[in-house]
Amino acid sequence: MAAEAKAKEEMQDIGKLAHKYHVRMEVLGGIMADNGWKPGKQVTEKTFRKALMEFQKAPISGGI
Repeated sequence: MAAEAKAKEEMQDIGKLAHKYHVRMEVLGGIMADNGWKPGKQVTEKTFRKALMEFQKAPISGGI
């Protein structure tokens, strides 16, 4: 069980995570801009999923 928790916390490239979750390039660009991430950034899968969900729930107007 500890090995499973460690595997989920493993840092992964955001491009690979985007591919895994079928995230389009336009959406990935928005997530990256929203979080200040650059290409090649590595995050945990949990962090990526959270950023994806927050981006999808955000208003199109950017909250203005």
